[in-house]
Amino acid sequence: MPEQLVYLRGDFSYGEHRDFAGPEFAEGARAFLGLAPAAVRSLEVALRTHPGFLDRKGMTELVRGHVADPGQADSIVSVIVTVERVLRQTGLSVEEFTKRLPDLVRKRVAREESAPPPEPSFSPLSQEEVEELARRISLLLGAGTALARQRKAERLLKTTGHALEELQLICDLRPVFDDERANVDGMVPITTLRVVATSDSGMPMALEARMSSQQLKDLEKKVGLALIKLRTLEELLTQKGIALPALEGGPSGE
Repeated sequence: MPEQLVYLRGDFSYGEHRDFAGPEFAEGARAFLGLAPAAVRSLEVALRTHPGFLDRKGMTELVRGHVADPGQADSIVSVIVTVERVLRQTGLSVEEFTKRLPDLVRKRVAREESAPPPEPSFSPLSQEEVEELARRISLLLGAGTALARQRKAERLLKTTGHALEELQLICDLRPVFDDERANVDGMVPITTLRVVATSDSGMPMALEARMSSQQLKDLEKKVGLALIKLRTLEELLTQKGIALPALEGGPSGE
């Protein structure tokens, strides 16, 4: 009997997000809390007036332009990325999420306080720090900011199709034996297209199809035409001054 397999993917923290655990998150949060109110306001204005979208690279450049200390800037980016990741996992609106953020963080703080600290110098965030962190996060992630537009673009990309995980073209030869299976009469070249995508449940789904030489040539032609179409669309948007987000699996993604 085949061995049974349980396949688990995704986040299983059930409201007690591990992203908020440990000294790294606390360090980033305190770097953000150490920013002067005027600098926080400057960041908020920059995010609201930014004309396009912001992935992590773009956000890092923007934050470094408003925070003098590069180390502090990178810590702030790290905590924003962490909070945004949890925001996506919850599926809540920014307003509802920031209301619940203090409770989500405090659950992790309570667990850390009841267990031996991983480092002697590590001190979990206080309730006051958590409340102020949630307030500042709400300013940067709210509607109308470049980060909000980036999240909307990523949601749109996700709803328009399954994410591609793997694509392979496997070429091999299969022998053709005689009736006695003693001699090889010839060989048959076979090309198999293997596509693996992420399903709605988060689990991989695979498709394998045999392709002829003519079908491979047709595929090559269609790929070339698709690239020409994308370049045309990108040039048009650039001429019109319309921003393009950097998205994995999107027109400007890798």
